Amino acid sequence: MNCADTRGANGAYYLSQQHKITDLLSNGPNLLKRVYKAWVESAGDIESPAFARVKRYVLIYREQFDNWLCVHVGEQSALAN
Repeated sequence: MNCADTRGANGAYYLSQQHKITDLLSNGPNLLKRVYKAWVESAGDIESPAFARVKRYVLIYREQFDNWLCVHVGEQSALAN
């Protein structure tokens, strides 16, 4: 598992985790499995109808140069709540 911590504008720290896909599929939470399935069905197109059903639950990052930029905070994601 890889982790990254980020300090938000409000001064709070947020932790992001990366897990192996095999671990996710074998014993991950159902929501993460649904997000992964939607990602595959959408071919990575976050604007597709296949991904729309889970988009409200996720944070979406884009790689920019050597950093990851958060480009979407789902209204029902852990960060929004």
